[in-house]
Amino acid sequence: MAQEEKKRVRRSDTLMYTAYQTIKEEICTGVIRSGELLSETQLAARMGISRTPLREALAALENEGLVEIKRGVGAKVRPLSFGDMIHVYELRKVLEPLAAQTAVLHISREELEEYRRRFQSLLELKNEPVEVQVVKDTEVDWQFHMMIVERSENPYLAPMMNLIMPTIRRLQMVAYLPEGYQAEESVAQHMALIDVLERGNIHEVGQQLRAHLTWSLESFLNTPTLL
Repeated sequence: MAQEEKKRVRRSDTLMYTAYQTIKEEICTGVIRSGELLSETQLAARMGISRTPLREALAALENEGLVEIKRGVGAKVRPLSFGDMIHVYELRKVLEPLAAQTAVLHISREELEEYRRRFQSLLELKNEPVEVQVVKDTEVDWQFHMMIVERSENPYLAPMMNLIMPTIRRLQMVAYLPEGYQAEESVAQHMALIDVLERGNIHEVGQQLRAHLTWSLESFLNTPTLL
């Protein structure tokens, strides 16, 4: 009996985690829009699960600041604000240059060449829908920045960056759609970062990162609306 109970608990945890990951990804990529109400009935039916693991998933997303749950109203995607942008970028401008101070010693030339190729390949998507281009850009962009953080000798930086990752992805999806996305400028910015990482000058890497993040923030602040 105890073994069966453990199996039920494990299955419930798995269903909750799957629902959590699915909804989180859909929020981050704009499939579920900012401010959108989340129907428990529809989500549970679409995912083929009961409402119990779904509610647990929504509660976890609320703890991460992605969802708001109000009694009598239900759950909705938490809207983004200009304040969110500024606070997140204040953190990035501290954390990423700090990470780069030691990461520059541990990133190989082969890894940098691989990212040079990946960023360059984004320019080949110009005939694809903008939504497709943005999804690919944000994926490569975040992986590149997280590589810098993960190569740092400070083990606390990566968990801190992962906490703000969903907000960054949501900001990118909103700010770059539809006419605001400029693949050439984004690629040029990251190529410049790769160049300074190759040269290995710690001071120069920090300066370039801060300049890049300032450019990125200004792009977001020029977005007419975040809704």
